[in-house]
Amino acid sequence: MIQPRLRKFLLSRTVQFAALIALVVVFVYHRVNGFDFVSWDDNVHVYHNTYYPPFTLHSLARFWKYPYESLYIPVSYMAYETLSFFARTAGTNPSLTSCGEPVNPHAFHDTNVILHAINSILVFLLIRKAVKSDLPAAFGALLFALHPLQVETVAWISELRGLLCAFFGLSSMLVYQSRAETNKLVPSLRDGIALCLFALSLLAKPASVMIPLALLLWESLYHGKSFWRSSVLLLPWFVLSAVDVLVTRAVQPIMAANVVPFAERGIISLDTIGFYIQKVLWPLNLSIEYGRNPHHVINGHLEIYTIPVLLASVTICSFFIKKQKWVLPCMLTFFVFLLPNLGIIPFVYQFFSTVADRYVYLAMLGPCFALGFLIDEIKLPVLQKGAFCAATAALVLLSLRTEAQIVTWKNSETLFANAACINNHDWLPHSQLADIYYDEKEYLRAERQARLAFADGIDDWRCWQILGQAVQAQKRYREAVVDYDHALAQIPADYTARHCRAQCEVKLGEIKPAILDYRMAVKSAPAGSYADYELGVADGSVGDYAEAVTEFVKTIHLHPKYLSGYYYLAMTFRKCGRPDLAAKVAKLALAIDPHYAAVFPYLSVAAAQSAPLPH
Repeated sequence: MIQPRLRKFLLSRTVQFAALIALVVVFVYHRVNGFDFVSWDDNVHVYHNTYYPPFTLHSLARFWKYPYESLYIPVSYMAYETLSFFARTAGTNPSLTSCGEPVNPHAFHDTNVILHAINSILVFLLIRKAVKSDLPAAFGALLFALHPLQVETVAWISELRGLLCAFFGLSSMLVYQSRAETNKLVPSLRDGIALCLFALSLLAKPASVMIPLALLLWESLYHGKSFWRSSVLLLPWFVLSAVDVLVTRAVQPIMAANVVPFAERGIISLDTIGFYIQKVLWPLNLSIEYGRNPHHVINGHLEIYTIPVLLASVTICSFFIKKQKWVLPCMLTFFVFLLPNLGIIPFVYQFFSTVADRYVYLAMLGPCFALGFLIDEIKLPVLQKGAFCAATAALVLLSLRTEAQIVTWKNSETLFANAACINNHDWLPHSQLADIYYDEKEYLRAERQARLAFADGIDDWRCWQILGQAVQAQKRYREAVVDYDHALAQIPADYTARHCRAQCEVKLGEIKPAILDYRMAVKSAPAGSYADYELGVADGSVGDYAEAVTEFVKTIHLHPKYLSGYYYLAMTFRKCGRPDLAAKVAKLALAIDPHYAAVFPYLSVAAAQSAPLPH
């Protein structure tokens, strides 16, 4: 009895269309499996997150108790940690990742693709509930699956949070719609399940806070249900959204630099909406970062096409609103999911840009529903065939554009090279490329990218720092000191700039300023640094042996197997007239490496039996 039912289920058109959508997603996105991590948040969330190893209940519970990196998204961090545990390799494998950590990025990419395929199927089921037909719903779902704007969310490992949020959010909408069809006023188990799924989506990422409003709009505008009755049923959803907004605001304070006068926020919002509409209709020149922050938009960088595109779109939709009741809910769904990131309310990322492709992931429900309804409205066979052919051709073109966009996510260099090509006058991609080239020891290219970052008029301490490091690596120490001066004028406590400036001053023979910089660098030195050792060398070079001994002893305590620390400590003791202590240090060094010939001159059998090393 079960077998025929299972066979009937598997052979149903709905299941076949769902399987087709999943296969198309895997086919288009399969190449991301071989991609690397990128140096844009992946380090923060995954491979440099110090809370992951070891994998324990205590480490998992930590993300439920406290925010991390100004985010309270415990569901996503549990997913990151779980995947990190299973993706850890026996050692660093350059063929897997360039981040220098034994974490395999392929498992994360595979998870993202699978989640996007599932989300696309959920969208298919949601549209099918509205249009009552498989084929139009499949076209709408394929638009969601294949649109190039979705590439950032799928190809970026850090946006696993966005995919999880969408998975739980879309699931909650599907369960709620199934419950809404019964027209029951009494809460049921299905209501509780839908609410729990919505809560999980909020705990994965706050991007789903507008789901209750979207459901309310569809119930009142399309299904014709009482606005107030639907509001009462959705009241727990709105309460959860409000709590999540308050928590997000509490753990993610807004910098003063992100706040613009309220009167200007309307212009920013119009520009943002126009930008997104244009990208939905013509998805070219997509980038990880567009540099369209509020100050750029207000100060004359408003694109002339955004407002006309917005006005034309609203005018066309308004013409059809009276004729088709689905037009207004589709249009409002698109705007509602964009609302938190339009710039009306300041948010952290708008320091870089008010627009980002990932913000459109759930907002694409509006255009996808519209496509499904539009195809379903065409009843004449001849027109239907023409509509199917046109929609298929459009989806094929979008998939080709998506495949081209996917390639830009291969690694950090390809990602930011694409951003720099699209936004050549934006400082951020040039700064990121400078970091990448510096790590690859391509110092001249790093210097060029750092200087290009200043072409945007930015005066950022990090740009000055990386410029100084690139120039220092080319042995132009005087120029590097000037660059570090600019960086330290903004962040006086920055360890890297302070430490590197001291190194340059030593090369220039300016030992006393170098010692002062080393002493300040030691105060803010990160764990595992060798700032004490370099300060000791500088102290010894000016004859301050007592201070040098203190710093070398600190170095040995922090790095017990660092042989250079033993060598310089032994040499300093010899210069102080304490050959007995020099011999003692030499013996300690030889206990670590019997072939360390540098300390042989400081050995003395009688002296080695003398007083112990001072603490």
